[in-house]
Amino acid sequence: MKLIIDLKKLNQKARRVIGFAKGNQTAVHEILCSYLHHVANTKDIRPLKRFINDMPESTRKNSMNKWCETYGPLKFVKGEMKRDSEGTLKLGEAMESPYWKMKGVAEAVEYKPMTDKNIIQFVKRLEKDRAELGEDSVGVEALKALKALGM
Repeated sequence: MKLIIDLKKLNQKARRVIGFAKGNQTAVHEILCSYLHHVANTKDIRPLKRFINDMPESTRKNSMNKWCETYGPLKFVKGEMKRDSEGTLKLGEAMESPYWKMKGVAEAVEYKPMTDKNIIQFVKRLEKDRAELGEDSVGVEALKALKALGM
């Protein structure tokens, strides 16, 4: 990559890229609508999944997935796109509702169990808050839960 130092050239290139990006965004929407139609008619979700998975990281993949789930016969099970046999295609709505305006789903976060260090930090914060705010105002239920666990 090389930097564009001349501001005039930089602005010209930026305008070209913005135009290109807007056109691509519209083309992606057209492709997604067409794939939803394909899924509804054939029950084959593989081409749609491949298209979204192959999109670059800078695209709104989560928004695309949420959009497909909202307007197509699809659902997500543990983050995996599946065909929803009870779902229906809402093609007219899909064509009127661009995917880029759809708020995406949150990325799945891997569960990490609490460690001794986490628990000790929690107890220290709890003790500090109880000292500052009064023992009856903070952490009463948390202490009951810890005692119930034999802690």
